[in-house]
Amino acid sequence: MVQELTDYKCPACGKPMIKRVGRFGPFFGCSGYPECKTIQAADRKTGEPLPPKPPPKPTGLTCPKCGKKELVVRSGKRGEFLSCLGYPRCRMTLPADKLPEFLDLKTKNQWPPPDIMAKAKAGKKAAGADAASAGAEPTAAASGKSAKILPQGAAGARAKPRARPVKPL
Repeated sequence: MVQELTDYKCPACGKPMIKRVGRFGPFFGCSGYPECKTIQAADRKTGEPLPPKPPPKPTGLTCPKCGKKELVVRSGKRGEFLSCLGYPRCRMTLPADKLPEFLDLKTKNQWPPPDIMAKAKAGKKAAGADAASAGAEPTAAASGKSAKILPQGAAGARAKPRARPVKPL
């Protein structure tokens, strides 16, 4: 691995940063590692350190999907968007350009609107269906095999895989 000491100082401890190359590209790591684990992404073209991502901005709106956390404004590669602070458990996202409209609805005590509630409920149903089908056996038509007839009560039950015999040397 390529390592080179730089003039950049660690924002956490003040020690010099070391430019390194990892599997996701170049980055700067603190020379005080393992005591200081600060890292900064580096621009692939210029090699300069990239500024850290800004923290999400609170909106004051509750998430219509989970109802527990707040919606925040985040920035991604396609621009700003609203998402639940409970990510990754709650994956509710909305367009950020509608934030003034959403805040207006909140002042009128009409938050969340019915169309967004329908989207949130549809997301819950789809997530539940995906979770239920994740452990299910694929259908015979999808797998290209003939259907097996299982004894009653054994639907979806899987047999333990057989151990392969060990070949002698």
